[in-house]
Amino acid sequence: MDVPVDLSRVLFVCTANNLDTIPAPLLNHMEVLEVSGYVSEEKSAIAERYLGPQAKEGSGLGSADVVLEKDAVEVLIKYYCRESGVRNLKKHIEKVRTFFADQRFVTTVFSDLPQSCLEGRAIP
Repeated sequence: MDVPVDLSRVLFVCTANNLDTIPAPLLNHMEVLEVSGYVSEEKSAIAERYLGPQAKEGSGLGSADVVLEKDAVEVLIKYYCRESGVRNLKKHIEKVRTFFADQRFVTTVFSDLPQSCLEGRAIP
Protein backbone atom coordinates (compact mmCIF):
# COMPACT_ATOMS: atom_id res chain seq x y z
CA MET A 1 0.00 0.00 0.00
CA ASP A 2 2.16 2.77 -1.25
CA VAL A 3 -0.30 5.51 -0.34
CA PRO A 4 1.01 8.82 1.00
CA VAL A 5 -0.47 9.73 4.38
CA ASP A 6 -0.22 13.14 6.06
CA LEU A 7 0.17 12.69 9.84
CA SER A 8 0.96 16.35 10.54
CA ARG A 9 -2.51 16.98 11.99
CA VAL A 10 -2.84 13.73 13.91
CA LEU A 11 -2.61 13.50 17.68
CA PHE A 12 -1.26 10.29 19.13
CA VAL A 13 -2.08 9.56 22.76
CA CYS A 14 -0.02 7.04 24.70
CA THR A 15 -0.40 5.96 28.31
CA ALA A 16 2.22 4.43 30.56
CA ASN A 17 2.64 3.68 34.22
CA ASN A 18 6.39 4.02 33.96
CA LEU A 19 8.41 6.26 31.62
CA ASP A 20 11.49 4.03 31.93
CA THR A 21 10.01 1.50 29.52
CA ILE A 22 9.60 4.03 26.69
CA PRO A 23 12.60 4.18 24.34
CA ALA A 24 14.54 7.45 24.66
CA PRO A 25 14.24 8.47 20.96
CA LEU A 26 10.46 8.11 21.13
CA LEU A 27 10.27 9.89 24.49
CA ASN A 28 12.19 12.85 23.02
CA HIS A 29 9.40 13.40 20.50
CA MET A 30 6.61 13.16 23.06
CA GLU A 31 4.97 15.73 25.26
CA VAL A 32 4.67 14.10 28.69
CA LEU A 33 1.68 14.95 30.86
CA GLU A 34 1.72 13.45 34.32
CA VAL A 35 -1.68 12.88 35.87
CA SER A 36 -1.84 12.27 39.57
CA GLY A 37 -3.94 9.43 40.96
CA TYR A 38 -6.44 9.32 43.76
CA VAL A 39 -5.55 10.40 47.30
CA SER A 40 -6.46 8.13 50.21
CA GLU A 41 -9.69 9.96 51.01
CA GLU A 42 -10.89 9.64 47.43
CA LYS A 43 -10.03 5.94 47.34
CA SER A 44 -11.90 5.41 50.59
CA ALA A 45 -15.00 7.14 49.21
CA ILE A 46 -14.84 5.11 45.98
CA ALA A 47 -14.51 1.90 48.00
CA GLU A 48 -17.46 2.81 50.21
CA ARG A 49 -19.79 3.90 47.41
CA TYR A 50 -18.90 1.54 44.58
CA LEU A 51 -16.28 -1.15 45.16
CA GLY A 52 -17.66 -2.52 48.44
CA PRO A 53 -21.26 -2.91 47.26
CA GLN A 54 -20.12 -4.42 43.94
CA ALA A 55 -17.92 -6.97 45.73
CA LYS A 56 -20.70 -7.78 48.20
CA GLU A 57 -23.13 -8.59 45.39
CA GLY A 58 -20.48 -10.42 43.37
CA SER A 59 -19.55 -12.72 46.26
CA GLY A 60 -23.15 -13.65 47.00
CA LEU A 61 -23.30 -11.70 50.27
CA GLY A 62 -25.94 -9.27 49.02
CA SER A 63 -28.40 -9.81 51.86
CA ALA A 64 -25.83 -10.91 54.46
CA ASP A 65 -25.06 -8.74 57.45
CA VAL A 66 -21.33 -8.45 56.66
CA VAL A 67 -19.88 -4.94 56.86
CA LEU A 68 -16.46 -3.87 55.64
CA GLU A 69 -15.42 -1.30 58.23
CA LYS A 70 -13.96 2.03 57.14
CA ASP A 71 -10.81 1.37 59.20
CA ALA A 72 -10.29 -1.91 57.33
CA VAL A 73 -10.54 -0.11 53.99
CA GLU A 74 -8.01 2.47 55.19
CA VAL A 75 -5.58 -0.31 56.16
CA LEU A 76 -5.99 -1.88 52.71
CA ILE A 77 -5.31 1.48 51.07
CA LYS A 78 -2.32 2.34 53.25
CA TYR A 79 -0.50 -1.00 53.32
CA TYR A 80 -1.70 -3.06 50.35
CA CYS A 81 -2.86 -0.69 47.60
CA ARG A 82 -0.31 2.05 47.14
CA GLU A 83 -0.76 2.53 43.39
CA SER A 84 -2.45 5.70 42.17
CA GLY A 85 -5.62 4.00 40.90
CA VAL A 86 -8.21 1.76 42.52
CA ARG A 87 -7.78 -1.45 40.50
CA ASN A 88 -5.68 -3.14 43.19
CA LEU A 89 -8.03 -1.90 45.92
CA LYS A 90 -10.95 -3.49 44.08
CA LYS A 91 -9.09 -6.83 43.92
CA HIS A 92 -8.32 -6.77 47.65
CA ILE A 93 -11.89 -5.89 48.61
CA GLU A 94 -13.14 -8.74 46.42
CA LYS A 95 -10.70 -11.12 48.16
CA VAL A 96 -12.01 -10.09 51.58
CA ARG A 97 -15.64 -10.51 50.51
CA THR A 98 -14.91 -13.89 48.92
CA PHE A 99 -13.19 -15.03 52.12
CA PHE A 100 -16.27 -14.15 54.17
CA ALA A 101 -18.56 -15.79 51.63
CA ASP A 102 -16.47 -18.99 51.81
CA GLN A 103 -16.50 -18.95 55.62
CA ARG A 104 -20.24 -18.43 55.66
CA PHE A 105 -20.77 -21.30 53.20
CA VAL A 106 -18.59 -23.74 55.19
CA THR A 107 -20.29 -22.82 58.47
CA THR A 108 -23.76 -23.22 56.93
CA VAL A 109 -23.01 -26.55 55.25
CA PHE A 110 -21.40 -28.18 58.26
CA SER A 111 -23.93 -26.86 60.75
CA ASP A 112 -26.77 -28.36 58.68
CA LEU A 113 -25.25 -31.84 58.51
CA PRO A 114 -26.45 -34.43 61.00
CA GLN A 115 -23.98 -35.04 63.84
CA SER A 116 -23.64 -38.71 62.82
CA CYS A 117 -22.06 -37.62 59.52
CA LEU A 118 -19.36 -35.65 61.33
CA GLU A 119 -18.23 -38.22 63.88
CA GLY A 120 -14.54 -39.01 63.48
CA ARG A 121 -14.00 -36.34 60.84
CA ALA A 122 -12.17 -33.05 61.14
CA ILE A 123 -14.28 -30.00 60.34
CA PRO A 124 -12.39 -27.35 58.35
